[in-house]
Amino acid sequence: MDSFDGSEALGFSADPVLAVDDAGPSVATLEAGVKSVLINVLRLEMSAADIDADTNIFELGADSMATVELVFALEEHFGIQFEEDMLKATMLENVGKITRLVAGKSLRA
Repeated sequence: MDSFDGSEALGFSADPVLAVDDAGPSVATLEAGVKSVLINVLRLEMSAADIDADTNIFELGADSMATVELVFALEEHFGIQFEEDMLKATMLENVGKITRLVAGKSLRA
């Protein structure tokens, strides 16, 4: 299995079983956590299976207040902290991009 060395944090592979590192969570695990947090924050009545990496969070009902709440919930859930410059709306628009941000922060933690 290939290791995710952090240099790809913004170029992220779409392989759902790619290991973040030998001891860290897989991309699939990170994505599952992102989906869970998203479902809770947006109070969605759907399962994680109904959401994929391309799912646009704004089409699910997220607004600017929800994105702030989402960021705080992600930080708490994953034990990470995002820098303000990482939090552009375009970087939070879908599950895949959010997972990449979390993966990048998890590698540096």
